Amino acid sequence: MAAVVAVQSLLATTVRIVKQYERGVLFRPGRVAGAREPRLRLIVPVVDVVRRIPLRVIMMPIQSQVLISRGNMRIDASGVADFRVREAVKSAVSIENVHAAIDRIAQTTLRKVGINTDIRGIPDLATLQPRNAQSLVELGVDKNITVVFPALSMSTICDPGAFPSRENAAADRPPASVAVSPTGSPASG
Repeated sequence: MAAVVAVQSLLATTVRIVKQYERGVLFRPGRVAGAREPRLRLIVPVVDVVRRIPLRVIMMPIQSQVLISRGNMRIDASGVADFRVREAVKSAVSIENVHAAIDRIAQTTLRKVGINTDIRGIPDLATLQPRNAQSLVELGVDKNITVVFPALSMSTICDPGAFPSRENAAADRPPASVAVSPTGSPASG
């Protein structure tokens, strides 16, 4: 009976199954003995260690990052990183914890993208002009204040006296029409 139990425990420590969606990395006395393809694998107990590396696509949520725009507007950016290990041996040997490393890289990339000037300008455009207008309303309460406009605001305000005349001219102008010539190209009409 003791012999049967000993054989069963020996087989349990000798047999490893590498599944279809993973690769096994075999370590023999501390050194990599190579990658093992999916199937039933026999190892030398106590000497060999098989580390299974999943090769499926892993989707990992990225922790929300708080970004501050130029207009001091708070932006919460979050995302999802999906990754897949392509080289099992490099993954097992070069990186201590692949999931933690991918998480850190994804957070850094999310922060970098959030700070990128293209994305940073979107909330600024939507909030700096209304904030300027609100400041003008608050300043306009007292009639004895001289307001100095920054150059960006002046480009949107233009000449306040010319605004009514531009609106009247646009209202009096007949709508533009476009006729199509027999060749199919547009012709002014």
